[in-house]
Amino acid sequence: MKIALVHNLYEPYAKGGAEKVVKEMAEKLSSLGNDIFIITTEPKKKRLIKFATEKDAASINLDTKNNFKKYYLPSSYYNLSDIPKALRLFWHLNNFYNPKKEKAIETILGNEKPDLIITHNLIGIGFFMTKVAEKLKITHEHFLHDIQLLHPSGLMISGKEEKVDSLIAKLYQNLTKKYFLNSEKIISPSSWLLDEHLKRGFFENKDTEIRPLRELEIEKLETEIMNKAQDKGEIQDQTPASKNNFLFVGQIEKHKGIIFLIKTFKLLEDNSASLRIVGNGDDLKEAKKIAGDDKRFIFLGRLNSEEVKAEMKKAGALIVPSLCYENSPTVIYEANDLNLKVIAANIGGIPEIVKKNDLLFKAGDEKDLLDKLKRKS
Repeated sequence: MKIALVHNLYEPYAKGGAEKVVKEMAEKLSSLGNDIFIITTEPKKKRLIKFATEKDAASINLDTKNNFKKYYLPSSYYNLSDIPKALRLFWHLNNFYNPKKEKAIETILGNEKPDLIITHNLIGIGFFMTKVAEKLKITHEHFLHDIQLLHPSGLMISGKEEKVDSLIAKLYQNLTKKYFLNSEKIISPSSWLLDEHLKRGFFENKDTEIRPLRELEIEKLETEIMNKAQDKGEIQDQTPASKNNFLFVGQIEKHKGIIFLIKTFKLLEDNSASLRIVGNGDDLKEAKKIAGDDKRFIFLGRLNSEEVKAEMKKAGALIVPSLCYENSPTVIYEANDLNLKVIAANIGGIPEIVKKNDLLFKAGDEKDLLDKLKRKS
């Protein structure tokens, strides 16, 4: 079967867990014998080729390296935070109406002729992707990652939940809802995320499925064997974890809770504890300023997957302090793989994927998080 995977970001422009999910899905579907190609975006300045047959089509960068054919459509999405908030509303209109980009997508799909399209996050690409699939009579499934069909920010923040039901949000939802009337199936990694859409009238009479992200991962037999051997005591870990070594892995953005975490961690009286911070983002400068000269904070920048795994093996606990309603954070699955304890905000779909011995705290509650840190250190 020929399958198109559509997501607004992909390597080398990946930022978060959703991109990781799309890559793993592509690899797994390919390993099962399917012919896979990707439709995604890149910053607008890169426009390398055009389809000669479509003079009015948007510029398209075609990459055929590394297993999959990848079509990169020009978009400002990667640098959306650079656009003033007052202008972002007008930018979002492009997701509903952009004839050039729609024609480019139709050309790609017309040339490739996939049997199935699986769309993921469409902001930056365009919701009209679903209409093109309908026009070309291609089966379409949609995979939910966040609430971007409910609110253009894609975020529901603790204490500000009412914004998702504001008048502007409802008008936005009335538009996005129409683009999924003919989708064959809606897939969500968490019950919470699917329910948030269903209760607002989305996906009526549609086939829906809860599919935990664990099912998307390619089995790593060697890792499983090593883990089992360690459990039996046949292999000793060369870098034993310190229970006072806490770890944060994620985007350095306020809604991910990193500023809240640093402020709370500074109240911890245990001078032997440390917080190692992996990631990059718009609030990195502020995070470092708040951390100050407290040597318990170690900023490691962005690391690759193997480097993150090495940090997890040295940690006593992973902290997921999100202030936004998370769907199904991939970093928690990664911690679970390594039997690393998780201390996480009790928000969104997080409670569905943590283990029995993990600790949950009320999102944004300094006292509750501090209590959990003390219990672990």
